[in-house]
Amino acid sequence: MKQQSDKLSHKAPNNYLPYSNAIEFIDRQEELRELERRFERVGDGALVAITGQRGIGKTELALQYALQHQEENSPGSCIWLDAKTDVGIQIIAQFLKIYQEAEVTRALGNKALNLEQQVAYCWQNWPEGNVLAVWDDVADYQKIKPYLPPKNGRFQGLITATKRLENSKSIEHLPLDVLDEAGALALLEAVAGGDRIQGEIAQAKELCATLGFLPLGLDLVGHYLATQPEISLAEMLSKLASQSLSEESEPKPRGNMTAQQAAKVAFELSWQTLNDDAKQLGCVLSLFAPAPIPWSFVEKATLVRRREQIVPARDNLLLKKHLLQPIDEDIYRLHPLLREFWQEKMETSDLVEAQKQVFCENLIAVAEKIPHSPNLQLICDMAIAIPHIAAIATELAEFISHEDLMTPFARLARYYESQGFYPQAESWRKLGIQVNQDRFGSEHPYVSTLADNLAVLYLSQYRYQEAEQLLVQALQINQKILGNDHLLVAQNANNLATVYQHQERYQDAEALYLKALDVRRRMLEPRHIEIAVSLNNLGTLYRTVGRYEQAEPLFLEALAIRERWFGKDNIEVVVAIAALANLYREWHRYDKAEPLYKQALHLRRNLLSELHPDVAASFNSLGRLYQSQGRYKEAEPLFVKALEIWHGLGVQENPDVATCTNNLAEIYRVLGQYREAEVLNKQALAIRKRFWGEFHPDICQSLNNLAGLYQVSGRYEEAESLFLQALELNERYLGSEHPDTAYTMNNIGCLYYYQKRYREAEKLLVRSLDIRERRLGHSHSETVQARHNLNYLWGEMKKENIPTRAVTGKKGKRKKAKPKGLAKGFG
Repeated sequence: MKQQSDKLSHKAPNNYLPYSNAIEFIDRQEELRELERRFERVGDGALVAITGQRGIGKTELALQYALQHQEENSPGSCIWLDAKTDVGIQIIAQFLKIYQEAEVTRALGNKALNLEQQVAYCWQNWPEGNVLAVWDDVADYQKIKPYLPPKNGRFQGLITATKRLENSKSIEHLPLDVLDEAGALALLEAVAGGDRIQGEIAQAKELCATLGFLPLGLDLVGHYLATQPEISLAEMLSKLASQSLSEESEPKPRGNMTAQQAAKVAFELSWQTLNDDAKQLGCVLSLFAPAPIPWSFVEKATLVRRREQIVPARDNLLLKKHLLQPIDEDIYRLHPLLREFWQEKMETSDLVEAQKQVFCENLIAVAEKIPHSPNLQLICDMAIAIPHIAAIATELAEFISHEDLMTPFARLARYYESQGFYPQAESWRKLGIQVNQDRFGSEHPYVSTLADNLAVLYLSQYRYQEAEQLLVQALQINQKILGNDHLLVAQNANNLATVYQHQERYQDAEALYLKALDVRRRMLEPRHIEIAVSLNNLGTLYRTVGRYEQAEPLFLEALAIRERWFGKDNIEVVVAIAALANLYREWHRYDKAEPLYKQALHLRRNLLSELHPDVAASFNSLGRLYQSQGRYKEAEPLFVKALEIWHGLGVQENPDVATCTNNLAEIYRVLGQYREAEVLNKQALAIRKRFWGEFHPDICQSLNNLAGLYQVSGRYEEAESLFLQALELNERYLGSEHPDTAYTMNNIGCLYYYQKRYREAEKLLVRSLDIRERRLGHSHSETVQARHNLNYLWGEMKKENIPTRAVTGKKGKRKKAKPKGLAKGFG
């Protein structure tokens, strides 16, 4: 595939590295050289991890290496990622700062590309040259592994972590220990002043030993000394000893502290030098998650009477004493150990409850900025807020007001679901249900709404039984507490109907769709967009069961509402146009379908870009229309064009690519190009297996298609094996009475007919017809096909004087065999 980088013009990237807190980086020079040697040793695609306890200086060492790398290359040759937040989103956000072209934003800003694919696109198009990516504070290597840059020689990866990373054999680990005496003294001199340290060298050495040679403890004590010039090192030792004893339940002999002790003692000494404003600010900062903190969040989350004092407290005390670290413009970092210490102080404050309530209230306001379908730019902008919203949901839920208790869980789930991160979305929805249920009880609108949202998530993952259970409960709760004429009841009914439709329970689905539509028509204005949604859903049901005449006016009304709601030249209108076009194609009214498909393609090309998945989908849809008409030569270039768009986006594997590949394979099969068809059918099957896992209806379709290809080319044994695999999957996951199961039975019956295995063919075709008549109705196109196949088989059996089974048709009389050949059993 041709690289896209030659098509993109980028501006000079900003410096994406955080600020360094080191006055002089003289205490880790040997480790810095060793880090360079490690990268040289592991070679291309190098990945090195700096490991060690908290407070030992891992981040600073990584930053110094990155600064050195940047000096030797270009300003944009480094990317710094905080591993405690969504690193994939961070990569995309920094990439968009480099490339602000509309084409790039459109290519990345769609749900059809999952996050890993979007990140791969970014790495593929990153500006030329050597690039260093730093993942700071990694706790789980598996969470960042999908977003690592390619191993092509120009990318290096540097990780910081508190312990050796599991399941990471490809990583070169560099353990970092506490400083030696010389390094500790050098650090202390750099911060507190060389003359002062040299003047009391014996006490300075003892001070280093007492602090366990821990860089964080030495740095904080050094800054304490720098702001307290009247205190001698001997007095400092006495303070440390006194503070150490007060922190322990039992006195211990004077000597080296553990790293935790050293940090805590240094924190306490620094705390004692703060004024009330700075202490209050420290307590507020401790409520944030251990992640980068935007200053705008801090100002809004602090008690009103303290806001005017917090900036001087930040600049004159916390920053000067190295208790708060700047990492970007108006973005700060709090050391995890200091966060824990200040959280303890917060619990002793008289303002603790009021402060936590104000904190939650303002983070809720941030969460409410996440819309139903956030675009790519908003996802990137919100990434820095997500860990802090998660913190109030998990650590401070009891301080969230009643009216806001649903918000953080619903918005966090929405954030992840919009990116295709379904496990994370599911966990937030489940937690939201539990928290709201604990406070309000099971019969509450918040609980039923969160349950409805979780069910919709399950529906998108084909988890129909779980979705049905939740929706039935939600519908019952809302009917009980809100009555039948309520929009939430309509929403529950609509979603439950969708589940029933996927389960082929069409009568149940129709009743609920009609109920939802009735409520919405009575409760909303006549042209409301939710009415259009109900019309579209009911129309889709009627189209599925072959009730085309009833579906057409519903789709037409839905289209008119969308055009009035959004305007005719709007991407939302294309949804209704495509739905109507699909109806006409399945209804074989091709003259009406073609201009609609072309209109949808025209709108998407104008409103999006040539390089967009929705444009590829339009090319594929128009190709399917021509395929249905037997216009194979016209269909082929459309499928090829759709695949070119996908591949141009850097996407080789996703369900839409598999579907388009499958369609092109069917064109080649019909044209007799069996070798090309087999290659593409196998590609589509492999993509679907990798994407969907053990089972999905699309996998069975691919098995049927490849088997059908083998059948027409006379490879009957291979065809039978694949058909039987598809049948086994259908029966195991969908049941023996599902129309998809009947579809595969029909195909195997056709295969047996061609092999003159008439008895076996008859048994399967009879079962297939019976299922279709009961589940789809007598007039459905698939039922008609099954009946035709069985009649033709009986005609051939009659010629061979083979007795047939007594099967009646719709009016109790057996149909006569038609003179046509056997209908297609696959497609």
